[in-house]
Amino acid sequence: MAANIPMPAVESPQQSGEAAPGLGTNPPPTAAVIAAAEGVNSEILEPPVENLVPIEWRGDARVEWLREKVTTALDVTRPVFDTVFKEHGGEKSLFSFLDKRSSCIVFWSDTRTVKVVTKVPIFVEYTPEEIAKRKQAAAAAAVAAAEAGANAGTSQVESPIASQEEEKGYWETQDVVSMTQNQVVCSTTGKLPNEVLNRPVVYFINIFPQQGKLDFEKMHRFLEFGVLPSGPTLSTLEQLLFHLFMPILAREGIYGGSKFWRTEETHMMEYVGNELLSNMQRFLSQVSIAQQHLLGDAQLVIPSLPADCLDKTDIDYELILQLESLLADWIPAIIHAVEVESVKVSVNLNVNMRFLTI
Repeated sequence: MAANIPMPAVESPQQSGEAAPGLGTNPPPTAAVIAAAEGVNSEILEPPVENLVPIEWRGDARVEWLREKVTTALDVTRPVFDTVFKEHGGEKSLFSFLDKRSSCIVFWSDTRTVKVVTKVPIFVEYTPEEIAKRKQAAAAAAVAAAEAGANAGTSQVESPIASQEEEKGYWETQDVVSMTQNQVVCSTTGKLPNEVLNRPVVYFINIFPQQGKLDFEKMHRFLEFGVLPSGPTLSTLEQLLFHLFMPILAREGIYGGSKFWRTEETHMMEYVGNELLSNMQRFLSQVSIAQQHLLGDAQLVIPSLPADCLDKTDIDYELILQLESLLADWIPAIIHAVEVESVKVSVNLNVNMRFLTI
C-alpha cells in the first residue's frame, strides 16, 4: 500500500541552474527513506482484519444460520457478528446454547472505543546551530580527505552538486494516536444488561433444551426467534405477547413434553395449556385496547400560544377567533369520546362480573 507522504517538490540545482534554496527548504527524502516510510506508514497498530471465528467453530452450519439471522435483524456485517467470539462470554454463550442445554440466547450490538497508533514519517529540520556545526564538520572532513588524497598522490575533486547541496534535517517516524469507534456484537444466555433494554435485541429460544446438542436440521422446528422491541412500553409488551409467548404456548399443544411441563398426564397438560393460552389472549386484547386509548381515539389540536398572551392588556381579537374555532372542534370530539368510554366501562364491568361468577 503506497503511503501518502507530504514531500516538498524541490528542484535540483542542475535543473534550475541556481544555487540551493535557503534554510527553510526541506530536501527530498532518499529512496531508502521513502521505502522505510511507506513500510512504517502502512503498519497500523490496530487489530488486523482477520477471521475472528475460532477454528472449532468454522464451517459450523448452526453458526452460519445464527449469523444470517442476527446480521439481518441488527443490520450489521458478517465481520461485526464474528466479534461476538472475542467479546466477554460470547463464545461461552454460543457453546452453552448450541451444545449444552441453555434455553435462550440473545444478541445485541454495541460499540467499543479503540486506540489506534499510526506511525507517520515527518521531516525534522536542523537548528541554525546544528547546521553550522555540520558545515564545520563537513569542511574538516573535506580537508582531511584532500590531505589524504594528496599524500596518496591522487586528486579528489568534489562534485558541484555535493558541494552545493546541504542537509537541512532528517526523516523520522512519529506515533499518531487516534481513537475510533468499532461496532461489535455481544451475546448472553443469562440476564440481559440494563443498558441494553433500549436497544434492539435478537432472541433465540429453544423449545426443547433438554435434548442437549442442537442439530442444524432441527433449528427451524425447535427455535423461536425474533427481535425484542426497545423500551418498556405497551407496544413492547404487545409485541412480546403476540410474537413470543403466544407462539410458544400454541406450540405446546403440538409438541408435548417440553420443558414447561412437569407432568406426563396428557389431559392435565391440555387443560392447563388451553386455559393459559385463553388467558394470555384475553390479556393481549386488554393490552391492545389500552394502547389504543393511550394513542388517542380522539385527537385535539392544541395551538401554540404566545408566551405573553396572558400578560397583554390589549384584546387580541385574532387569538380569540383562533381559540373559538378550535373550541368548536373540541366540543363534539370530547362529547363523542366520553360517550364511547362510558359504554366501554359498562361492558367491561359486565364481562368481569360474569368472569368472577364462573
